[in-house]
Amino acid sequence: WKLVAPESNSAYGISWKLGTHNGNPIVEHSGSAKGSWTHVRIYRPEGKRLIICAMTNSGRNNNRPSGLINDIGEVVLW
Repeated sequence: WKLVAPESNSAYGISWKLGTHNGNPIVEHSGSAKGSWTHVRIYRPEGKRLIICAMTNSGRNNNRPSGLINDIGEVVLW
């Protein structure tokens, strides 16, 4: 995984955001349409891989799939 334009300050590759969560490298992608949200994250710590996808049509309390993925990742990886 690498940035499309390394000279850019953008954290985005080809449709994937590159970053870290709790010190582990991740790539992720979000999407939405009227009334629904999706989020896919691939955790890439050394020697492990974890892919989590969350989809919802509930926007109550600004509830987003990325928050659920954070919680699942913390339980599974740590």
